[in-house]
Amino acid sequence: SLIAFWKDKKWDNSESSKIGSTCFGFANYIFRELNGVIAGSSYNSGRYQLINRGYGGKEVYSTTNATYNNMHSFLLTLNPGAFIQGNKASGNKQHSMIFCSYNTNNKTIKVFDANWATNPDNVVRVHNFTLSKFIERFPRVSFYQK
Repeated sequence: SLIAFWKDKKWDNSESSKIGSTCFGFANYIFRELNGVIAGSSYNSGRYQLINRGYGGKEVYSTTNATYNNMHSFLLTLNPGAFIQGNKASGNKQHSMIFCSYNTNNKTIKVFDANWATNPDNVVRVHNFTLSKFIERFPRVSFYQK
């Protein structure tokens, strides 16, 4: 799997994709590996939505004020491999991730990303967030599928 291959490795854009060395580039690379197209070319000034410009990502959910019930209901319908574009609650900074799964028993969302660290290091990681923690970190968020 892509997770097994990339987990704990550094994403440095040395792949033939030449999409970018940031979390955005990595998420677009994984989205392309899964779907044959990148999700989008950039993100909007609010940092929580992609600017598609004819690329393959279709927005399936977007909010500027995520709530537990709405997000829970939506995640029940989301397919693995979706591109997530979120704006962090603090610092007005964006982050791009790939959705892996949603555990309905313990309400945990699993994501796959690169460059998530206090001191960005381009390491690829898998994170499990409780739904509450995910919403707290990304109250402004959009999801994309092919």
